[in-house]
Amino acid sequence: MKSMPYSPSDIYLAAALAVKGERHDKTTSEKGRITFHWIQEPDKARYLAGEYYARNLSLDARSYADEIRSLKTLCHNPISE
Repeated sequence: MKSMPYSPSDIYLAAALAVKGERHDKTTSEKGRITFHWIQEPDKARYLAGEYYARNLSLDARSYADEIRSLKTLCHNPISE
């Protein structure tokens, strides 16, 4: 059975997952809110999100800050399809 996509809108979580090597597959925007979608490996993203919210996920601070900046740029300057 295929897992449902994991789709949070937390930019800081998305940055943490990216640092851990889990890049989102797609983004959507509705009413100014960006949502990040993990379609290929949603269970792994969910697991890492649980670790993030439990404060058990270790991240390189510089990489995390860089990812946050990158995602903020994406949010403010979305790529048109």
